[in-house]
Amino acid sequence: PAIADMLGIEADLLQGMPLTQLFSSHGDVTLERQLSDIRHGDRRLLRCNVSAAHAHGGARTIELAITSTEEESEGPRLIIMATDLTELLDAQRAARESDLLNQAILEHAPFCVIATDTVGVIQSINPAGERLLGYARHELVGVATPELLHLDTEIHQRSAQLTAEKGLPVRGFEVFVLPVHEGGVDEREWTYVRKDGTHVPVNLAVNALRDARGDISGYIGFAYDITERRRTEAYVRRLAHHDTLTGLPNRLLLTERFERSVQRSRRSGLRTALIMLDLDRFKDINDNLGHHAGDAVLRAVAERLLANVRGTDTAARLGGDEFVVLLEEVESAEVACETARKFLRELSQPIDLTDLELAITPSIGIALFPDHGHELEDVLQRADTAMYRTKQSGRNGFTLYQHGHA
Repeated sequence: PAIADMLGIEADLLQGMPLTQLFSSHGDVTLERQLSDIRHGDRRLLRCNVSAAHAHGGARTIELAITSTEEESEGPRLIIMATDLTELLDAQRAARESDLLNQAILEHAPFCVIATDTVGVIQSINPAGERLLGYARHELVGVATPELLHLDTEIHQRSAQLTAEKGLPVRGFEVFVLPVHEGGVDEREWTYVRKDGTHVPVNLAVNALRDARGDISGYIGFAYDITERRRTEAYVRRLAHHDTLTGLPNRLLLTERFERSVQRSRRSGLRTALIMLDLDRFKDINDNLGHHAGDAVLRAVAERLLANVRGTDTAARLGGDEFVVLLEEVESAEVACETARKFLRELSQPIDLTDLELAITPSIGIALFPDHGHELEDVLQRADTAMYRTKQSGRNGFTLYQHGHA
């Protein structure tokens, strides 16, 4: 509904409409090409500005944040967050074209606008800025600089970055305005500190104000609250890295954590273990009791795995009834074997499905880095081979991979 309102199009008409029909990209790289990169995994997150024609006339500038996630039943899906930047960009353009900010824009703009003199003393702040920051105008104008409104850590980080880039010390107010001396707008994310000490993430665009001769007479910043955008991005990242049914990490996140664990193992000389679990005769549960019962079993297994691993370990679901537990920095294979015994005990406890109790058993296979492979796929394959050895031996047990297993 929000995108429908943004474009003035009925929501039902948007169903099935290609993105490339709704939006046109800015720059040389087409939106279709960028979407192709996302779908093929060449990029994890795409953020770009696009143009869109409003149904009732006029063009809108939209910021798109696009990522993909895997759904078991439907395959890859694109998740899109759209933000209408038209009013913000129009206000920035007006500021660049005019020596003085029109008072009406200042008073009615829906985002925070702060103007300073050349040394950084605040000269004006609009009502939206007062509401965002919790300060009254007289508490800032003529007595404070923007440094009061920012986290010290972020100012120091930006100072160090600019100092390294320019080869000269860049401190204080300069961190906000030095980039605009070279022309254009400096736009980046910052954290504002409100009067009550609470923090709010903002997107801040800073530009220079110039007099009739073209000399800089001050600076102006446009900021808007991106709390909701951050929350949405965090949700999107979680969708991309976690199984939607159980909430456990998926293969993508497992891969990242395996690579991180391997790096630590190389430094410490310890091992990384993968424990693969497959639920015995799980298909019978789905066939006889229905998928809702199967889903409940998978969630219960996930909870028990999480309750029996260390905070540094990772319990992941690869799909179906297949789970993998990554144990970081283990001293020997026996540590992984003892963990497998614990899983056997815990998973053998009946699962309460409201109207009945269900007993399940797992078949488990174990493989280790570097003993059985150096890449995730190699170690997973060895753990999978060991797991099928367990099934061939009667299920409800575990097998540690040995060279020569097939």
